[in-house]
Amino acid sequence: MRKLLLITFGIFFFALNTTAQVGQGGIKATITDDTGEPLPFANVIVKQNGVQVTGGQSDFDGIVNIKPITPGTYDVEISSLGFGTKLISGVQVTTGVTSYLPKGQTKLSTAVEMLGVVEVIAYDKPLFEKGSSKQETMTSKDIQKMAARSPSDLAATAGGTYSSDNGSSALNIRGSRSDANYYFIDGIKVRGSSAIPRSSIDQITVITGGLPARYGDVTGGVVSITTKGVSNEYHGGVEYLTSGVKLGEDAYIGTDPYGYNLLELSISGPFLSKTDTLGIKRPLLGFFLSGNFTSNLDPRPSAVGAWKIKDDRLESLKAEPLRQGFTDNSVIANTDYYRLDDFERTRVRPNVNNRGANLSGKVTVATTSNTDLTFGGSLNYSKGKRYNYNSSLLDFESYPEQTSLDWRVYGRFTQRFDNGQNADSDASASLIKNAFYSIQADYSQNIDKRYNPDLKDDFFQYGYIGKFETSQTRDYGIGIDSTTGLFGQIQQTNRDTL
Repeated sequence: MRKLLLITFGIFFFALNTTAQVGQGGIKATITDDTGEPLPFANVIVKQNGVQVTGGQSDFDGIVNIKPITPGTYDVEISSLGFGTKLISGVQVTTGVTSYLPKGQTKLSTAVEMLGVVEVIAYDKPLFEKGSSKQETMTSKDIQKMAARSPSDLAATAGGTYSSDNGSSALNIRGSRSDANYYFIDGIKVRGSSAIPRSSIDQITVITGGLPARYGDVTGGVVSITTKGVSNEYHGGVEYLTSGVKLGEDAYIGTDPYGYNLLELSISGPFLSKTDTLGIKRPLLGFFLSGNFTSNLDPRPSAVGAWKIKDDRLESLKAEPLRQGFTDNSVIANTDYYRLDDFERTRVRPNVNNRGANLSGKVTVATTSNTDLTFGGSLNYSKGKRYNYNSSLLDFESYPEQTSLDWRVYGRFTQRFDNGQNADSDASASLIKNAFYSIQADYSQNIDKRYNPDLKDDFFQYGYIGKFETSQTRDYGIGIDSTTGLFGQIQQTNRDTL
């Protein structure tokens, strides 16, 4: 009976473990001494922004395997009684991959001069990572050096990807269609726009081949985005970009006429902190929040400009759209008499301005050393006029207005079973080791609306010109009456007179 229960629990935790791996990674290392002998019971602590995230302890073979770890950049601190402490900075954890620490960096020294000293070394990322997936990862440091800002544009810099130069940001991975790709933000499948502030991105992983089964029926590629976590101290930043500002109706100042403006802010820190017995301040409740706000006079400018009717000719056309035709009962559109000098080429398409906002946030609750509780979400909003080429020459003032709102929230609870953080605890006697499970709930919503800015939701006004009253008179013609056979003026139909 006991064996049956153990097998049942084992299958249960394995299933949870497999499910929770979407958007998660791990760290594995072999801890040794100066001679290369395995070092058991060495403490390994994983930190991010000065905050302890998780940890583990090496076994009798000196091996430590810590998971799950949210993708990002971490500092790994290795210590053991009688040995010098070593801190490996900049360890990259990517989606669905276990990062292996090089053996040369996990040796602890027994030299007297090293005792009580923390040796800090930079993580030496291996040229080839173990795993069957073909993927490429960009960290926040890499992203800061790039001109692209949106996740789709950043993902387009990875090998095996292609993005058409039409402003749509549609991404093709290894020849697949753009709608065959899946986007994940913090392990949440994205429905709608994947745009988030660049300052909130900690890591982007583009998987182009060898897709693991946990991603389901993906026929293209996977773009996994991880946002930044909380920090031990308050910090933030402000960024403003502009190509020009419109002052009033006619005045404009800028380097180009397209009026691109972006304001981005980010802030992170602890809501509530506690100082432990070692005097280290640890956040019990922390947060990260970032957002950007954009505006454009022309979000997709053309290299050759656009043609439109001149403003004075448009006002004249509104006043007199028609003229008398060649007969009493006919009219002719005045546009038939317009020539090239009635139109003009402009660098900025008229009436296509838009505004938008992106928000991303995360709150982390420090529960226990073996449990994590995280709440987060993101929002994308845009509003502007939708360009229509067929109406651009004469009727650009009647472009429809389009609004889009995409938002998602999630909550995730993770518990690990005996990663060996305390050598003196009784956890080593536990039957369940190096296992974990995650419980996650998320909700997403996508709202798109396109409407006339004047009529909005008054549906019965769309296509309705007005009520007309018509005066008629009888219309006669020469013919033979079918009933009497008489020849003469016979009524044929009714004719509109007014």
